[in-house]
Amino acid sequence: MSIFNGLPGAAAGAHATNQQAAPQQGMGHVAQQFQQAMQPGGFPPQQQFQQGPGAVHAVQGGFPPQQQFQQPMQQQAVPQQQGFQQPAGNMFDGIQQAKVATQTNYIKQGTYVCKIDRVKQLQTRKNEDAVAIELTVCAVVDNNNGAGHSPAEEVTDFKKRSNDYFLGEMKQFVSKALKCDEADITAQHCQRICSPDQPLSGLLIYVKATTRTSDKGSVYTVVRYGDRVEPAQLYGMIGPDAWQKVLPDTPAPGAPAQQQPMQQQAPAMPQQQPTAMPGLPSMPL
Repeated sequence: MSIFNGLPGAAAGAHATNQQAAPQQGMGHVAQQFQQAMQPGGFPPQQQFQQGPGAVHAVQGGFPPQQQFQQPMQQQAVPQQQGFQQPAGNMFDGIQQAKVATQTNYIKQGTYVCKIDRVKQLQTRKNEDAVAIELTVCAVVDNNNGAGHSPAEEVTDFKKRSNDYFLGEMKQFVSKALKCDEADITAQHCQRICSPDQPLSGLLIYVKATTRTSDKGSVYTVVRYGDRVEPAQLYGMIGPDAWQKVLPDTPAPGAPAQQQPMQQQAPAMPQQQPTAMPGLPSMPL
């Protein structure tokens, strides 16, 4: 049942009572009772304040005496600091699937003589097929007024399969690297140069990069490959000091080979000569 039942029938501002009105007394009678109740100083007489069974205390001014409430101290539990909790299992689980973050140095505008380090077929983070041609700058013909690369700098020519010019750029690169006619290049040739044995590794070649702007305003770089360069030709261009800087692991042309200490070796096994692929010149393996 609601406490507001019958609310519409109630008269606003009316209070029902069964008590009869007390007879009114004059103001003089009220004042006399008030004076008798008060003691000198205007304070009411002392009252008895009872606290507990049989305990009586005198109260001054009508207020109870100050009481001391003793509350037992409760010791609060201090949270203990917990050290680093090792997750269940080996902390290196999943490392085989992890991708290492690398900062690629894409080739900038200029003309260079570069050494091919490797040609890799890979997938981007967006699962796009691509080819990365990794190079080392050996000589600088034109570095775009200092904005290009320097000798011994490692650069990458990155080609995505989704690019409309991907196949044409790959055909131009492979034909120059292998000294072949462009019409002779096939998909098998491109797969071969991306294979684990890396047949183009160590080859010297001219590289020219040009920056262009599309109709939509985006800036991109076009990379074209020139003729191959023989080691003796590069040595004549840069000299012995620069050669040691850019190709420290490659003997300079004409330098005497270092004699190795005599070591007892096992009998040499006959080596099988590789068979050249159709349409390709012989490649060092």
